[in-house]
Amino acid sequence: MNTPIQETWTLPPNSQVLATGVRFADNTTAENASILNQTGDVTYMVQDAAKTHTPEVVSLVNANSVAALLPGQAFIIATPFGGTASPVKKITQDKVTVYTTPNTVPTATGTPSTSGEAEYTWSTAPAAKEGEATLISPPPAPVTATATAGATDGAVTSVTITNGGSGYTVAPAVTINSTGGGTGATATAVVTDGKVTAINVTAGGSGYTTPTVTVEAPPPAATPTPTPTPTPTPTPTPTPTPTPTPTPTPTPTPTPTPPSTVTRATATVKVENGVITGVTITNGGSGYTTAPKITITGGTGATASAVVSNGKVIAINVTRGGSNYTRPKITISAPPKAPKAPAAPKPAATPAPAAPKPADPTSTTPKGRSGGY
Repeated sequence: MNTPIQETWTLPPNSQVLATGVRFADNTTAENASILNQTGDVTYMVQDAAKTHTPEVVSLVNANSVAALLPGQAFIIATPFGGTASPVKKITQDKVTVYTTPNTVPTATGTPSTSGEAEYTWSTAPAAKEGEATLISPPPAPVTATATAGATDGAVTSVTITNGGSGYTVAPAVTINSTGGGTGATATAVVTDGKVTAINVTAGGSGYTTPTVTVEAPPPAATPTPTPTPTPTPTPTPTPTPTPTPTPTPTPTPTPTPPSTVTRATATVKVENGVITGVTITNGGSGYTTAPKITITGGTGATASAVVSNGKVIAINVTRGGSNYTRPKITISAPPKAPKAPAAPKPAATPAPAAPKPADPTSTTPKGRSGGY
């Protein structure tokens, strides 16, 4: 069947159908494990809430405690209308089958020793009518994400997630500190399916030696409740619109002059399950006056933006992870070409000296002598 539950089954916010208890093949156990896929009639791909165990296919069995499970087995509890909580045999998109004789110890093959069962329409809210059963597990306990930061020449250039956490509904605030000083670095988080999947540096700051990262905790888990009927909101009295204050005309910023030499920046990308999750700069380049264009090929839909400081690319932030990436390639546009040196001015031409004026051939009077005797 292989139907992703979280995409096909409509659930209230902050809730999910979970495996109440699971024992993995290596004999480790977990409670309220996430169901990732339905792989067969009574088999499901599950993963523990903290995501410390790799996803594994397990069989649903007729049990109500982790202690009763054998490796590779799990159980889910549902409560029929007017009945008691019972183990689930299987779940489909709109039906749930429960054991009518619950809590029989499962066998090594996952087949219960009794076959009594009943089918109900399942509901995430408390069952309200005959033929309906409540199938909702409490959401997994929220986990705060953690990360580390790297700095180059005193500027924070990257943030690496060490634990994406869980239970996030909006992007958390990210704070960058340093035990050895530093100021001005900022970053923003990207959340996907309740986890922090990327932390993008938006300003590198300066003076950092040992930067540390603090990620805001997710909101506490809440049990879903029926949506109350909204109370009509009275129409507010219109407020007079104030006269807007004229905005002063900003002083234009002079265009920076490109340096004499320029170098294109290079980087590599990190991919998980076909999704781009991070970018590592291998050469920040030089001569950048504005953020260059980032192109990621080898899949579909991934986008990223660059951060430039002092002519270098100091960070590349993933804005959309995309899908179907296997061997992705990232290309950073080149910086503007360096301007040519101005030509030396030509020297002014020196005028030639004037030729002497020739003597008047009609004059016979010697110099210094007057006419007559």
